[in-house]
Amino acid sequence: MTSTVTLTATATDSPQRVLRLHPDNPTRDLEENGYTVVRGVLTPERAEDYRQRAYDWLEKMGPNFKRNDRNTWHVKNLPPHEKGGMYQLAGIGHEQFLWDLRCEQAVIDVFATIWGTDELLVSFDGVNLALPLPEDQYHHRGKPWPHVQGIVALVSPSSGIPFSD
Repeated sequence: MTSTVTLTATATDSPQRVLRLHPDNPTRDLEENGYTVVRGVLTPERAEDYRQRAYDWLEKMGPNFKRNDRNTWHVKNLPPHEKGGMYQLAGIGHEQFLWDLRCEQAVIDVFATIWGTDELLVSFDGVNLALPLPEDQYHHRGKPWPHVQGIVALVSPSSGIPFSD
């Protein structure tokens, strides 16, 4: 298993909100399609380490959730979150595993290439840890808003298992 960085962008028709990328950006898919996938950014071992550390946090903050017991994989057993796995409580944005992930040179290099600078700014407010739960357990609210997401997917989205057992 390897990790993948997926970047998405949402923009309105307003000229002030159009995403402008570095002109030498090698990932034209982002500009043309609103997303790009950069495969193999982290080694399988590094991705596994981050998965396990994310599981550690989920078990610490949601004591009825157990990574190895799929019967506990229910929204009621998880820490409070929004929109299918967006966690912003207890200073999660400053957990060491997230700092370590943000500071992975290979991850930085992807964003530096896309934006044409190594002077990058990153959000520290939360993380998305999305588990493959039934759709009826998630309460999606609101509508899309102009934003740019930088995602480090630790497994293939098609696997249905965002973290290893």
